[in-house]
Amino acid sequence: MRFRHTLPIGVVLCGIAAGTAALSGEPPLRLLAAGCWGTPGDDDLQGGAEAPDGTIYLVGNTGQAAGGLPGGVVARVFGERAAAPRCGRGFVAHFSNDLARLLHYAEFAEGLAIFTSVQVNGHGVYVSGYASAALEGLLTDRGGLLTAYPLKTEVQLIEEGRILEANGLKGKDPIADRPGLGRHGAPCVLRLSPDLQTLQSGTYLEGWQQVWDKHRVKVIKPREMFPPEYFWQPTALALLKCGDLIVGHDGGYFRLLTAKDRQLAGGNEDLYSRLAFYDCCDWVSRLSPDLSRRVWQRAIHTPAVNPEIAREVRNGWPLPHYGNPRTVRLRLDSEEHVYLGGWSASQTAQEPWWSPYVWKLDPEKGEPVWKAYEYDPMSGTDRRMNGTVADTAIGTVALDADRNLLVGLYADGGNTVMGWSPQAELGRRFEGPLQNPVGVKLVHWWGMIHRIHAQTREGMAGVRMATKGRGAAGPAWVVDLASLPNNSAEAWHKGKFEEHPMGFLSVYSRDFQLVFKTALPGVVPFEIVPLSGARFLIVGRADGTSVPQKDPLLASRPGRTEGWYAVVEAAGKQ
Repeated sequence: MRFRHTLPIGVVLCGIAAGTAALSGEPPLRLLAAGCWGTPGDDDLQGGAEAPDGTIYLVGNTGQAAGGLPGGVVARVFGERAAAPRCGRGFVAHFSNDLARLLHYAEFAEGLAIFTSVQVNGHGVYVSGYASAALEGLLTDRGGLLTAYPLKTEVQLIEEGRILEANGLKGKDPIADRPGLGRHGAPCVLRLSPDLQTLQSGTYLEGWQQVWDKHRVKVIKPREMFPPEYFWQPTALALLKCGDLIVGHDGGYFRLLTAKDRQLAGGNEDLYSRLAFYDCCDWVSRLSPDLSRRVWQRAIHTPAVNPEIAREVRNGWPLPHYGNPRTVRLRLDSEEHVYLGGWSASQTAQEPWWSPYVWKLDPEKGEPVWKAYEYDPMSGTDRRMNGTVADTAIGTVALDADRNLLVGLYADGGNTVMGWSPQAELGRRFEGPLQNPVGVKLVHWWGMIHRIHAQTREGMAGVRMATKGRGAAGPAWVVDLASLPNNSAEAWHKGKFEEHPMGFLSVYSRDFQLVFKTALPGVVPFEIVPLSGARFLIVGRADGTSVPQKDPLLASRPGRTEGWYAVVEAAGKQ
């Protein structure tokens, strides 16, 4: 994600909510365009990017082959349908600057890949996500770093019925029947020509697509839940000025156990099993523009723990970390430092715990510059962080105009570390003021937004996000953040607590006073992309029967679930 030199004094937020509020005044945003994109199948839009010439590329996934594209554009199709496909068709679409005209379109045959991210520079169009073994034939002789499918051992174990044993598991597979490629999906990066007609190079990367579930409360008393939701992290991309790529790739939900693990466990079967999950890592790689060479690779193990205490309270644990990370955002600052944000499935001395983290890496060697929000879950007098054990996660990170960090967090209860310092010193309160002082019960989920100093990691300011009673949960969490000029506003759309999904778009002043909020009914937003001309692109999925639309490129909604996009512009900007 490029860092844009602007003079914004606010924050744009796009997230998932259970309700919305309207404020009076003139909106600080103009809705320029909004619409659905897809096929009669189940579709989504997961990422977008602006090219150097101002045109826009979107990536996503469709349930059917594209047909009857606007303007008579003919889809370029890569590959052949996979045997027993586990996913639909990953696609990349090229649009005019205002998204009013489709220029080019390419899709990969059913079962080859799931696309999550796109970036564009003078070397080409980079698309990333997860790919099955069926992509391997397209990578042959294209000079990529890893052109052979890297999950052949895992797939063989699955076919032989031995994968659970290899992961230290017994009984039923805990991630069976989840959507996506899962254990069959290796991270991948592809480079296409600007007109999307040529696949120039491509590579698989280490890891596989873990899919996790999230359960949200609709009504607290009597307890009523929304349907389960499933999530996976993007194979995140960022472009350096020299043309190299920074790629964040998922290490997988479990890893294959080894003879070294058996030696570490020393006959402790419980410990042997836990190593497959809690000694997993994510990866960050720096790749050359042609995807043929890796400059460096960094393993992301988090959270760090005191090994002596971990050995005592977690049945002999032998390592200085204890977690299974989900790195959901990767962003660069103007000096090209790499910022990672996410959360890790970990444990305190007594219970499972979601452990938040933000890392800052040096782009030259991938070395950590600092780490924030990373608490040792086995610290404190009770080895449970003195009771602050509500699951807590980082949903997104972004840079503001002063090069400080904007962080979106969420938790499943009030006894959370969200109110503590990003420096992660046990019991040290967040240093700056936190607006909206509402009380919170067990709500599954509520959130905060923090601004933290990019050098000292001190909290500068923030805001709580939660309803004031009404017996319902939400707003739940922030999906993405970007800087925006400040103003006052009137909502475009209003939503109801009982509606699902219910996205929202909010604007806060620099000191985190809410100045604008509108519902995005029927929308599950995924990403905000800053564009030129004080514009912002929002992409996601349209699940509801009625979603915001303005001058859509497709005159009617083709299916039940589509990709959804919107372009907004800061008021007063032409």
